[in-house]
Parts: sequence; C-alpha cells; structure tokens
Amino acid sequence: AQPATLDLRTRKAAWSLIAASERQLGNTAAAEDAGRKASQLPEDQTVDDPFQREVTSIRLDHRVLSLPAHAMLAEGKLAEVEPLVLRLLAEHPAEPESWLVAGRYQILMGRLKEAEQSLRRHVELDPGSVQGHFQLGTSLLKQDSFVEAAKVFERCVELKSDFGPAYFNQAFCLARSGNRKGAIPLFQQVVRLSPERVETYLLLGDLYLQEGQPQETARLLDQAEALRPDDPRLKVLRTKLEREQARQR
Repeated sequence: AQPATLDLRTRKAAWSLIAASERQLGNTAAAEDAGRKASQLPEDQTVDDPFQREVTSIRLDHRVLSLPAHAMLAEGKLAEVEPLVLRLLAEHPAEPESWLVAGRYQILMGRLKEAEQSLRRHVELDPGSVQGHFQLGTSLLKQDSFVEAAKVFERCVELKSDFGPAYFNQAFCLARSGNRKGAIPLFQQVVRLSPERVETYLLLGDLYLQEGQPQETARLLDQAEALRPDDPRLKVLRTKLEREQARQR
C-alpha cells in the first residue's frame, strides 16, 4: 500500500491531519507547510472503505480548515482562503478559531468593522487568546479608535509580557490619543525587547522632543544611527533635534 499522502483517495485529508498533529505539537513551521500542501491539493476521491470513512469523520475537525486558512492568510492568498472562512463560520461557529480566521481575513480585506465584530466574538469565546486580542486591537487601530485599541493591546501584554509588537502598538495608540507621557515608558520597553526596530527610536525620540527632553532624543539617535546610519528618517529627526538645540541656546 502506498503512503496516505500519495494516495489519491486520502492525500488531502492526510496532509490536513499532519498539519493538525504538528500544530498540537507546537511545530508551527511544519504545520503551516503541511497545511499549505493540503490547501493546494484537489478534493480526495470518494471511495467507500473503512479507512476513508474514518478519515472523513476526522476531517470534520475545524483545524482541517483553520490550519490551511492561517497559512493562506500568511501568504496573502485572500481569494483562495475565502471559501475556508465561509465554511468555518457555517460549520464551526462555536469554535474560537473560526472567528480568529475570519477576523484576520476581514482585516486584510479592509472590512474593519466586520473584523472587529468577528474578533470580539473570538475573545469572548477564548478570553486568553493573545493573538485574538492583538488582531482585535489592530482592527480598532485601523479605525483610528486609539483609546480603545490601547486598552486591548494592554490586555495583550498582560497575557504575554514579552510581546514587543503589542507594546509598540499600545504606545503608538496612546501617543496618537494625546497621552505622550503614557506612551514613553511603553516605547522604552519596546527598545529593550526589540532593540533592532528603528521605528521605535524615531517615535520615542520625537516624543522626547515634544516633551522638552532633547538630550534623550540625542541619546536615542546615536543608538539608532549605529544600527542604520543611512536611514533618511533618522536624518530628518536629527535636523529637528539640531533646530531645537539651537533654539534653546
């Protein structure tokens, strides 16, 4: 007998099951690879045998749809993923993962209010979902709901204290809502967690200028220019700093 991954009767189901197993084991890359292979295969041939019946029953697991859907979203295959999103919502509405997939898809499609609703449903079903809160915060940020988005990102870092992107987005939202003093320590935390991210130095340095602390801006610029000396954005901030220093003389 040939392997199930080569058998036309079972190969799509087999790769889907492999994806589900790898995901459970925490092997994200292997799970996405298997999910991608499953998504690219045609539907299995229908053969009435005991093995096929067992595979079919297992395929009712929502992960058979959600795992390849996540892989497609990561690759930007929005047209291909839409049928999976619709099936997840129709066949597995009680599963938190169905709403996470839908929310991610809707964000990428620019359907932000729908995404917000889907992701609120997801975190209602799974209150401890770090990714769900992050995606919900993203949907709110993209709608310029900065105050509410900041609260959602705050919940992210409560759930995962080393989640640099959530700190960054929370700080950005606070700054955009006028809370510069609240944003500064969060950007400082991002610098500690992700010192290679130049955007953080730019935003934090500009906040320090607005708060009348040009010496802190100068310190950050020195660090950022050591990382990326030719970044034109750093040159713009350096010019602003020099103007402020000249004004204070």
